[in-house]
Amino acid sequence: MPQAGRNLGSAHRIVLGAAQPVDIDTVMRKTLLTYVKPHVQEDPLSMILGIGYLAAMLEREKIPIALHDERVGTDQEMKAVIEQNDIIGFSALTPNIRRAMAWAKYAKEKGKITIMGGPHA
Repeated sequence: MPQAGRNLGSAHRIVLGAAQPVDIDTVMRKTLLTYVKPHVQEDPLSMILGIGYLAAMLEREKIPIALHDERVGTDQEMKAVIEQNDIIGFSALTPNIRRAMAWAKYAKEKGKITIMGGPHA
């Protein structure tokens, strides 16, 4: 079984983990990684390193990537960045899992591919 991101003999990189493997060399999609604010309590504004590290790796592979921190934006901005991208990744910590799931549902209704990551995923 090929490993995620492993270069196969045909010079295609395969991303695994979705319902079916996705060949990212033939389908270049704009990707958004987002940190979702908690639904019940304030989250101290601290640097979210996980999605930054992922973004740096994707950027190095020439994959179009955007980052969004919902704690410093509005719901309208979140809707806009979801609509501008094809694949939406959400950070899922315990305090923000419900909100992340609600945004993932919104993104799916818009026909987006969604990914949930983090300790609570």
